Amino acid sequence: MATLSLISPDGVRDIDFTPPERLYDLLARNGTPIHAPCGGHGICRQCVITVTGALSEPDSAERERLACAANLRLACHAVAIGNVTVSFLNRDSCPASDAARSMTEGARIQVDGESPPFAITPGMTGLGAAVDIGTTTIAAYLYDLASGERVAAGSALNPQATFGADVISRIGASLSGHGRELARIVCGEISRLVRNMANAPGIQIGALQRIIIVGNTAMLYLLCELDTKPLSAMPFRADALFGEYRFPEHLDLPRSISVYLPRCMSAYVGADITASLLAGGLIVNGRVHDGAPRMLVDIGTNGEIALAAGGSLVCCATAAGPAFEGAGISCGMLAVPGAIDKADFSDGTIQYSTIGGAPATGLCGTGLVDTAAALLDAGLMDESGFMGVECPTSFGAAGQSHALIKEGDFTFPGADVAVSQRDMRQLQLAKAAICAGMITLLAESGLTAADVGTLVIAGGFGSHIRASSAERIGLIPKGLAAKAISIGNGAGVGAGMMLLNDDIRRQSESIDKVARVVDLSTNALFMNSYVNCMMF
Repeated sequence: MATLSLISPDGVRDIDFTPPERLYDLLARNGTPIHAPCGGHGICRQCVITVTGALSEPDSAERERLACAANLRLACHAVAIGNVTVSFLNRDSCPASDAARSMTEGARIQVDGESPPFAITPGMTGLGAAVDIGTTTIAAYLYDLASGERVAAGSALNPQATFGADVISRIGASLSGHGRELARIVCGEISRLVRNMANAPGIQIGALQRIIIVGNTAMLYLLCELDTKPLSAMPFRADALFGEYRFPEHLDLPRSISVYLPRCMSAYVGADITASLLAGGLIVNGRVHDGAPRMLVDIGTNGEIALAAGGSLVCCATAAGPAFEGAGISCGMLAVPGAIDKADFSDGTIQYSTIGGAPATGLCGTGLVDTAAALLDAGLMDESGFMGVECPTSFGAAGQSHALIKEGDFTFPGADVAVSQRDMRQLQLAKAAICAGMITLLAESGLTAADVGTLVIAGGFGSHIRASSAERIGLIPKGLAAKAISIGNGAGVGAGMMLLNDDIRRQSESIDKVARVVDLSTNALFMNSYVNCMMF
């Protein structure tokens, strides 16, 4: 038996354990999960902690990442073989939930969105909350039920990211025994957001009557601590599609509040898309939009796509991975001050900007997409994504000149920020999944991109992406950029529509009956398109 001593601002906590045990697992098992977008698989190399004691020798990955810095280790690589002490007094090595909360300060999390006109159910009183659980972020809204006025809003990073940046990693963590912790931490963050909104001046938590919580199917499973095994393997059939009132066990709010979880359409087309279909005008008065074909795409860690055409609705979901959120990218980061968010090639130069005008410290997803488009325009990257061209021309930002391509890496002038060849490969995988999904739905409906009247882009990433850059790199099919509109957080807006209008909520329960879900995992066209869409 050995002892793990956890030092935090709250004091020291001693935990007995039987060595050897990997620190990542040891900490998570004892309620202190560590931020690791890759889910502890040793890929992202972001789970740096301060630790001393009886530990395994650093491996090559740790030596490369940490340069043998004293007392710093990667939690997913380091193994405790005896007594160890982990310190969370340093902000840079704090537990994932606290780190995520501090990183949210200044983060560009999409809260606002556009909704079509709709009536409010008369006779309602008190307050209601709409919550959107995204894979990366959580957005919450507080409404006056009588007037429909939004009185407060809040957002945070999804603390479940400590178990992996993508849904697959979290399902795996749930199956390996972390289901309760996954439910506890997301319920805790939702409770904190709702209480903070309801404790604003002039607002009472006792006035809160109802909450609607949307999310993809896996997020709702994890919220309610359901067995995720049906979502983990073929044939991917969800045994719960919700569309019901259900109070999650770990939600720290008064039990008098009614909590509604809207209907999902399949194991991987969830309630967030049900809500986005309402906000994006693909479902109107309980019926499928029957005007010019209207396509919806929510671009993120999970790409959800829908097409309303000729009175029919087809949907699909595709695993794009976390590259659009900056995870798994060598200098990737969330959309916070200092993140490069835009880049252009014009007048023989590559220019870039950062969020808040702060010095560049990394780049977020929109910056990655723009950078790829700029490199293509500059001739520094070919259609295969190869960046091996040595550039004889001077490019600059803010009047500076710099040779941008060196040993296959692109370096932003005047900044210690680079994009590697591997980063471009990650982007190719992500964008190919989205574009191939869109092409597949069009083909399933007998349409082409030219037939689409409107492309509705939803989600935080989609709200800030430039459609021209998305089209340039092949993230969306050619010809759709000019038809694109952004509705912001469509899932959050749609949740608010269901909260304020009981008819809309009831009608949403039958969307799964009118929608045809295309299973991309067995679709030959998707497989072929995915390969073809790898090209820039």
